[in-house]
Amino acid sequence: MKKFIPLSLVLVTLLVASCSDDKDATPSNTDLIAKSWVISKYEIEVGGQVVDYTDEEMTACEGDNVVTLTKDGKYTQTVGTNTCNGDETEESGTWSFKNNEKTLSLSSSNDSRDFTISVLNATTLRLLVDEISYDTNGDGVNDSKVPLYAVLAVK
Repeated sequence: MKKFIPLSLVLVTLLVASCSDDKDATPSNTDLIAKSWVISKYEIEVGGQVVDYTDEEMTACEGDNVVTLTKDGKYTQTVGTNTCNGDETEESGTWSFKNNEKTLSLSSSNDSRDFTISVLNATTLRLLVDEISYDTNGDGVNDSKVPLYAVLAVK
């Protein structure tokens, strides 16, 4: 009987240890990106500094749209209640990673777009969406192209 109790303790310890490893597993990029997202802000990078560019770039109707990416490679964009006078439409299609999961590719029946992923974690998705002309020296003349990022938050 004494030999049975220590063996039981060893088995319980192994079981608990194996369960704790499951919790600590690093989620895959698919697990991280397969969520519903909303654009929370826009940013540009100027001279190595991140500048909030939301007021200049984001329209009122954009902030309530929801983009949902699913683990099976499908996506939908649902238009919120603010539709910019009906100019926005619902969209659906497929998504995939490219370039060793550093690029998000979206394809629908009428469009295909690739976005460089700058940040992907449990709560934030930051995508390079464009390069824009910007006045980097303050003289009132757009003299340089700078990257424009959309920062999305989990809905």
